Amino acid sequence: MSSLIERTRNRLVLAALADLQDKTGSCITPVKLPDGSVTTVELDADIVTKALKKLFEAIVYDINKRAEAEKEIADVYSECVNVNHGKLTNKGQLFIGALIENLVEQAFTEREGK
Repeated sequence: MSSLIERTRNRLVLAALADLQDKTGSCITPVKLPDGSVTTVELDADIVTKALKKLFEAIVYDINKRAEAEKEIADVYSECVNVNHGKLTNKGQLFIGALIENLVEQAFTEREGK
């Protein structure tokens, strides 16, 4: 099952970066920080992949048995990408948006804590 997760995760990452490229002409996206200010973040496949593993997959594995977790992860990733077009679905856009917000919030919080 992990190869299915890797395939669906890779599709999601590529679709997310392509979506961002289409919208902004680059892989830079504006994000709102916890203090209300706005900054930009440059994303690449490695950053998005690590964020998915840490902020989504790890949590799903923590609260489910392994087989159930793998199915849920693969299902969510599949629902986020229109495989025929390689583009994010509406759910995928919301999911990736929330993921990036969480990533930035976590980084901001860690930086403030130092």
